Amino acid sequence: MRFLKSGLLLAAATMLLPVVAGAAPFDSTAIAPSNFALAITTNGNVLPSASGSGAITGSASTDLTSSASNATTTGGSGSFSVATFSIPFLGTTTLQDFALQVMLPASISTSGSNPFHPDLKGTVITVNKGFVIGSGGTLFDFSKTPTVVTAPTGTLSTLDSTGATTFTWTIPFTSTSTLTTAGIGVNIVITTDLVLSGKEVPEPGTLLLLGAGLTGIVAFARRKKSE
Repeated sequence: MRFLKSGLLLAAATMLLPVVAGAAPFDSTAIAPSNFALAITTNGNVLPSASGSGAITGSASTDLTSSASNATTTGGSGSFSVATFSIPFLGTTTLQDFALQVMLPASISTSGSNPFHPDLKGTVITVNKGFVIGSGGTLFDFSKTPTVVTAPTGTLSTLDSTGATTFTWTIPFTSTSTLTTAGIGVNIVITTDLVLSGKEVPEPGTLLLLGAGLTGIVAFARRKKSE
């Protein structure tokens, strides 16, 4: 009887695990259609505007606590690279070696139901590498003059659970830089859509508890079979 109680208690602990477990690491990678778009416009439309885009690769990680009615992230950051692309501006302008960093705030929490829409208020996005290269040389070097954007309130993302531990997180942002070339003011508008896909990774203690629960169930089943 004592063994029966132990087996049932371990089984119960296993079934309750998703409810009582704390934050689990959430490691993700950028997937299609992650996209980095750059548009160039001139003040007063002295020169024609131009735009182009490149695919994004990279990864991010945070600690994620999720339930049917809430999702909370704790800290986290990511690093991403952008594929080289060209746009028709002052001849042909090439964007190469672009990279951006994403730093999430200490905590982001949202309630509701799947898909969740976390507000990215306080998230810092930094474009700190990349060259805008024209026919006459480098027009703008983001490693010397990084663009840093702090997301304001109302910057909504989409966190979609596609399984018990699998999530897709879509994160948009826009930033603007201004430069002067040939005495003409130029605005560089960057629009980025990050689509991150990944899974929660159980902590070692969680795996141990899960194993103990399964062991209890198996032992109980064997005992019932021998009786």
